Parts: sequence; C-alpha cells; structure tokens
Amino acid sequence: MKVLDSSYCADFLRGRTSAKEYRLAHPDESFVLTSVGCYELYHGAVKEGRDPVLIDDDLPWVERLDYTRSHALEGARIRQELEEQGQRIQHPEMMIAGVAQSLDVPLVTADGGFERIVGLDIDNHREMYES
Repeated sequence: MKVLDSSYCADFLRGRTSAKEYRLAHPDESFVLTSVGCYELYHGAVKEGRDPVLIDDDLPWVERLDYTRSHALEGARIRQELEEQGQRIQHPEMMIAGVAQSLDVPLVTADGGFERIVGLDIDNHREMYES
C-alpha cells in the first residue's frame, strides 16, 4: 500500500509523464487517498470551475481512506516535532503524513516539505521519473 498526496493525483490527472510512469511501474500496488487528500483535490477542481465528481471517475484505481484517530495522533506528533525544530508545513500535509507514518507505508508526492519529517518514507515521482 502507498498513500497518495494530492500533488501526485493532480499530476496524474493532468497527464504528467512522471505520474503515469510511476503508476505503470507499480501495477500490483494498492494506492489510497485520504479524505484530506480528497478535500485538496476537490477544492482545486472547484477553484478551477471543474466538476469535482469527475476526479473520482478519473481515479477508479485509487481507494479512499477515512481519516482515523491514529492518523490524527501521528499528525499531531509530526506537527509538534516540526514546531520544536522551528519548521512548519501546511496542516493538510501534516495530516496526510500522519496517515502514511501511522500505517508505516510510503507517501507518494511531489511536494517539498515532507522531507522535513523524520522517518517518513517518500516516493517523489518527479525525482524518480524525470531527468
């Protein structure tokens, strides 16, 4: 299982080569998108005047994952750790990282900032598949 960040999904929906290649390189992997990630994608669609329901239609291979108490606890731990280091990332990113950390699975993203989180396993499709 891999947790998808909205940045990966947005790249995939826009047809970015690195996102497509990442998906093709992991045909037997299960991918999940958190409810927080769904919110981010839906917001982007609404902001651009597109129908957010089409996002679900265009990502049928992605399972939806509800945000749980253990995800929230790990996200809160991540936030505290970053604040103690004088660093911050956006709240949704800390929440999504909390999901990946609590499940002990990689986070697929192209967003910077996640590398500040100690122990988070990150697959950056842009770094992996773009030269």
